[in-house]
Amino acid sequence: MVANLSSHKAGWDERWAGFSEWAEKGQQFKEELLFLVDEDTRAFNRIMDAFGLPKGTDEEKKARKAAIEEASKYAIKVPFRVMEKSLESMQVMKSMAETGMEASASDVGVGALCARTP
Repeated sequence: MVANLSSHKAGWDERWAGFSEWAEKGQQFKEELLFLVDEDTRAFNRIMDAFGLPKGTDEEKKARKAAIEEASKYAIKVPFRVMEKSLESMQVMKSMAETGMEASASDVGVGALCARTP
């Protein structure tokens, strides 16, 4: 948002391309993080599905245990990916804090706080 607002500031026409690049990067981070929100739900559902597998025979128990383990490993990776993307997204906030419109500094701060939220 800050990149888009800054790119249209009067007198900053020569900076439009740079702000556009940052806006695209910010949009990519937003899309990836939104995907990961849904992926976290899907990962949880995989665990629940694995717990619902039959466990009547030794073979079923073994398959169920393996499915639970595999689903749990994946479910751990999703929040880790969120942490990685959140940290990477800080490059956009840093750049906008340094070069964006001063009037949008609070928006940059809110974005940074959101990216740091556990």
